Amino acid sequence: MNYPRNLKLSLKTMTDQKLRTLLAALGVSIGIAAVMSFISVGQGAKEEISKKLENYGTNVLLVSAGKQEANIGQKELTRDVTTLSLKDAQKLGQEVAGIRQIAPHQARGAQVKYDNRITSVTVDGSTPEYFELKNFVLASGRFFTADENKVRARVAVIGDQIKEQLFQGIDPVGERLQIGRIPFEIVGVLKKRGITGNGANEDDRIVIPLQTALRRVFNVNYLQDILVQISSQSLIDQADTDIKEVMRASHRLDRYGKKNDFKVFNQIKAIEAEQEASETFNSLTLSVAALSLVVGGTGILAVMLLSVKERLPEIGLRMALGAGRGDIVFQFLAESTILSLTGTIIGIGMGYLSTYLVERFTDWSPIIPPDIIGYSFLFSLILGLIFGSYPAYQASKQDPVVCLNQRN
Repeated sequence: MNYPRNLKLSLKTMTDQKLRTLLAALGVSIGIAAVMSFISVGQGAKEEISKKLENYGTNVLLVSAGKQEANIGQKELTRDVTTLSLKDAQKLGQEVAGIRQIAPHQARGAQVKYDNRITSVTVDGSTPEYFELKNFVLASGRFFTADENKVRARVAVIGDQIKEQLFQGIDPVGERLQIGRIPFEIVGVLKKRGITGNGANEDDRIVIPLQTALRRVFNVNYLQDILVQISSQSLIDQADTDIKEVMRASHRLDRYGKKNDFKVFNQIKAIEAEQEASETFNSLTLSVAALSLVVGGTGILAVMLLSVKERLPEIGLRMALGAGRGDIVFQFLAESTILSLTGTIIGIGMGYLSTYLVERFTDWSPIIPPDIIGYSFLFSLILGLIFGSYPAYQASKQDPVVCLNQRN
């Protein structure tokens, strides 16, 4: 069997019929582009979920201020209230079993100044436990201490973006900046984290001791939320129930028959539900993409069967000149495989373009896995062989005498 000659004949046949080749390859192209698009969107969703998991430590419940009010004919509306206090955080720590650590928290936007440079940031006031619960990592310096929180020390740990904007190459540790008009000594710089899955910028914030924030910066006596870390995953549900009971008793809500003026949010459960929904979506969309690939393969099958019928004289002549059935099979399998590979190359280009457009015009951040290109070519090779097998078999079984008579 002369493989180079058979391959050359296959390529010549396809280049002579460019439009048919393009149309046959187009079905595979659309399938490959669809698979790439769906996988990249799914991969991007997984990455966002991972970022959300990194945003908090494990087994963390978030108790936040907020009241649910029912409105006739409308969805429930949420409004911020000011009933969450340090006393609540203390009671939770004393009365709820299984709590490992607690970080009460208040945050506000503010302007900060260093030298003649000014920028707007988020100021977080909390206790030293906040750094562990939020999985913050130091790039330099240190975190502030519980004693510094107790004496309302004016110390701060800044995010990477603030370092870049205000200090521009200067080591910030030991320097002083102003939050509003109040000077703070920088004791640490956080390692860069970027944008979280919730869309929050973790690098444009300053973390200061909670007592300093409440008394000297915000001038308030209430909290925005309380981060509660449970010692074990198995205790999460019970802790959730206990926290609600303690909070309702602390706020005397049962006595007056009132609804909760707080919310308990299980970050891990919410992310797991989102992950499950994402996986379901990916399975459905990949099924559609796989179906489109099968449709593309069916298009190759139809084109190759038509090609066999049209080229009966050529098949008969080749057999009469000494070509064996293996040569005929190889030629048609080569054509179907080249059709499939051509469609794959076009489809990869379409896939990159569609991924770019999704990222450009939506809030999604698709990620193309590096190994998808290799898998695409492997799958298209298999696709070409499968859908080209029957036409190749049909061509090889032709009677050369009958085929040559077709010429007349």
